[in-house]
Amino acid sequence: KSDVDEIILHPMQLIFRSPYGFDDEQISLALREYADTLSNFDRADLTVAWQEVRESHQSHSWPPVAAFASVARKSRNDRLQAASGHRKGSSEANKAWERWKVARGTKKALEAAKHGFAWSLKCKILDGHDIDSLDMRQLYQDHQRATKLADALQDGLVIEHPSPQNGTMKEYSFSPETANAALGLWRQIQNKEAETASEIQRAQCYNSQGR
Repeated sequence: KSDVDEIILHPMQLIFRSPYGFDDEQISLALREYADTLSNFDRADLTVAWQEVRESHQSHSWPPVAAFASVARKSRNDRLQAASGHRKGSSEANKAWERWKVARGTKKALEAAKHGFAWSLKCKILDGHDIDSLDMRQLYQDHQRATKLADALQDGLVIEHPSPQNGTMKEYSFSPETANAALGLWRQIQNKEAETASEIQRAQCYNSQGR
């Protein structure tokens, strides 16, 4: 059993209800998304994420995976900075931030801001990836799928998504509670997207002035 299963997914399924209207296949698909998103975090940070989200989550259904990831990322950054004595450049978090400071001035970052996936790019780099190793086309495609999903949820439409079993397209419907929770998270992501796009624009302007 993985750390994500043991620390978050197993107790989450015991304490909270699965999203209303989900069948077994949808639940399997959702759990795989949780596992993939949280797999890069250590046990210590997953434990903090579970404790904080469990105490603050007010709905009866599963907390969104982004809530766990946000707390785990902050825990990791705080822990690494504390371990290094807050010496600049000595922690993984500081190194990741330095990579982002360089990356936000590149053409790839400008492309991400133009096409709406700047926040995704920033998260990848802060999670330890180098910008040259990232598949920009994949990030763009992921953004397009998320946008189509948000639009469909907003319009109350049935969602088509590949089946986790065989990859064929299957229709899914969501309860109003689940749709509203997902749209709330989407709005938060869009706010972060706007902030990150502005950050990239400032960096580009700064670089163009030759400073």
